[in-house]
Amino acid sequence: MAYDTGHRAAAVHQQIWIIEGEIDLTLGEESYHLSAGDCLSMRLDRPTIFRNHSDRPARYVVALATDARAGSGTQR
Repeated sequence: MAYDTGHRAAAVHQQIWIIEGEIDLTLGEESYHLSAGDCLSMRLDRPTIFRNHSDRPARYVVALATDARAGSGTQR
């Protein structure tokens, strides 16, 4: 599943926690392999792709937070 992300008025941060299985996540030019128990925190300012290359289901929790003060590109 691919998500194209562009400029936003407020900075959006996402945290992904893998509960079961494995996924590969690509964030812009960076790639991550995440397994059960792994957690990844990122700013949503680049295209994001989630892939499950196995036949086993992957379950994960996604939490989003916005910070209107950081909309100019400043991370806090």
